[in-house]
Amino acid sequence: MENFGIEKRIAPWFGLGIEVNNQQWIYEERNGARMGLNLYYRWHLFGRKKISPFLEYGTGFFYGFSEFPPNGT
Repeated sequence: MENFGIEKRIAPWFGLGIEVNNQQWIYEERNGARMGLNLYYRWHLFGRKKISPFLEYGTGFFYGFSEFPPNGT
């Protein structure tokens, strides 16, 4: 899984972002992939400190190019 995104800090403790998500899987039966776009918002607990845990909420959509899991179960 790979993610790429940007975040805009509205305040030292709050940010809005957008993220592109790419996922691949490999099975003996066949391989697969899906892509998605997520919008999220984060509350940074300690503002702009070097280490600051955050709470993240968001929504988005994914499109699968093949069935997952590949055997249909």
